[in-house]
Amino acid sequence: MNYDTKNKESAFPITNNNINNGMTLRDYFAGQVLPTIAGRYENLNQNHDYIARLSYDLADAMIAVRGSK
Repeated sequence: MNYDTKNKESAFPITNNNINNGMTLRDYFAGQVLPTIAGRYENLNQNHDYIARLSYDLADAMIAVRGSK
């Protein structure tokens, strides 16, 4: 899945003076699925890249579904 790099929606936007928009929604979603994915692998030392990519793939899918409403 290709992530739309123009979609930089913030997970926790700060509205006062627009100093910081917080982390992206994509990063937040990936972080939320990470513990579940990582928990399914016994030897994490060999799977770091795969787990990270899978987390972001799932985050991209959540953003796509969210935008299709």
